[in-house]
Amino acid sequence: MVKRRKRSKYASEQSSSINKRFKAESELHQDNVQDSISKNNVSENLYGREKEVALLEKLLREGIVNHCPASIFISGPPGTGKTLAVKTVLQHMLLQHRRVILYVRSTYINCASENTKRDILTAVLNDCSKSSKRLSAKKLFMEFHEVLAKMNKHTIVVLDEIDYVRPKDRDSVCSMFQWPVLYENISIIGIANTLYMMELLKHKLKSLPELIVFAPYTERTNSDENAIELCARKVAAVTGDARKAVQVARRSLSIDLTGKTSCRNIFGTLSSVYGSPLLQAKIPLQQKILLATVIRLAGDNSCTMVEKGCLLSTYKKLCERLLLPALEVDEIHEALSLLESQSILKQKSSSYQLLVDKAAAAKMIADSSLLSQINIVRLDEKMRPLSDEEAETVFRKLAHYIGDHDRVYYCTEKLMRKAACVSREPLLSFGTCLGKFTKTKKFRMHITALDYIAPYAKCKIWVKPSAEQQFLYGNNVLKSGMNRMTEGAESHQGVVVYNMNDLPLGFGVTAKSTAECKRADLTSVVVLHQADLGEYIRNEAMLT
Repeated sequence: MVKRRKRSKYASEQSSSINKRFKAESELHQDNVQDSISKNNVSENLYGREKEVALLEKLLREGIVNHCPASIFISGPPGTGKTLAVKTVLQHMLLQHRRVILYVRSTYINCASENTKRDILTAVLNDCSKSSKRLSAKKLFMEFHEVLAKMNKHTIVVLDEIDYVRPKDRDSVCSMFQWPVLYENISIIGIANTLYMMELLKHKLKSLPELIVFAPYTERTNSDENAIELCARKVAAVTGDARKAVQVARRSLSIDLTGKTSCRNIFGTLSSVYGSPLLQAKIPLQQKILLATVIRLAGDNSCTMVEKGCLLSTYKKLCERLLLPALEVDEIHEALSLLESQSILKQKSSSYQLLVDKAAAAKMIADSSLLSQINIVRLDEKMRPLSDEEAETVFRKLAHYIGDHDRVYYCTEKLMRKAACVSREPLLSFGTCLGKFTKTKKFRMHITALDYIAPYAKCKIWVKPSAEQQFLYGNNVLKSGMNRMTEGAESHQGVVVYNMNDLPLGFGVTAKSTAECKRADLTSVVVLHQADLGEYIRNEAMLT
């Protein structure tokens, strides 16, 4: 195996031959690429992540200067530069703040190994020179809060890979994002591959942390020059993982630096990297998103058929909410055709059928984080027509409550003879509606019959001005609102309600007789409401 120093020496010796064939700018760029790939330390500039790095540094800097610590949540698929961006910003800030009076320190915790709340607290306290291995979780919290209250250094705690925290300790990890609210000397940064923890934070915390999403690399962010555009496009189409592009570039540069065969070297390296049968069985990123969308829709509908329009709209919506690159309509059809060629999907007129079971399709995707992100996205706007069985169930249930609506109309004989010339189907109504027969064949009067029954009412009740509005809003009449009642009225007898100016307001049924009303207290109900003039406003569309 050739050592790194010998390979660097070999590359420098080969650069003299390259000078004879290529321009100086191309040679300088290629040397810089190889040098940057061979370095393992944190670089000062991250290509393609300038906006995310600038936003992260701005939030941390403002929190330190204004004594308002930052609570930040970083999410993105693996290989998008989340951890490297955080380390770059922290290294730059620590070096800068050590030159001034303000002193800043950082604590990095990988939750893949420290996956319980006790392990995380112990790691933070040990980093602060406090030995707390033998303390319980409750005492650790007490000691941790005491340390924070006394500490005069601004500490930035980084929780990486918080997806690996045990489920029973996730609530405690969510509460850690409230530390910047409680204390002025601690900021917290959470790094995760999915948005699942962010959904938990929305339900647990009142003040949410700042969200920074690292989208997958595309061919534009993976390529810097046309010489490696093939590498960038191939890697972006398959995984979108920048580390894989760096691996391909490193292997290509180590094979040949003579010049003309650079594209061939990249193509050969790609074939060796993705040429194994296991890797060939995997599908590209966009096809993974489409297949995961089909699984989501098929899981919601408990079937294997997915409508084409629903698939396209759901795919666009998922890409927009998860900040994933979306294809155009023509490109989507090509991606679906690739899935058809692999016997995963089958197109049937205006729908697609999933030919494999959902478990096998999930194994083909081989990306649990992508599946979990797509499954937690809410698709509340999605609607579908009722099936025949569902519609029959709904209308059967409604039939128990809805009557036949056989209305009774009052009119003159002359108007009735004219209406007899019109067929029943186009005839909506004529005359004055007195009421309708219910499903149980009971007759219920409408407020439109008030003008006909009020002049001939046997039992009447007059209400006070303070009770008029309550009755006109559909409420019963209380003893406190009654002024007087017809003498000799019995209970459960039809009664017309008047105001003090003898204007009929509606009708109802007496709850008590006249004699009982005299002995009743002020809060007793004396008239049960049936209809009032307020229905002309409340039920204007239903009255005929």
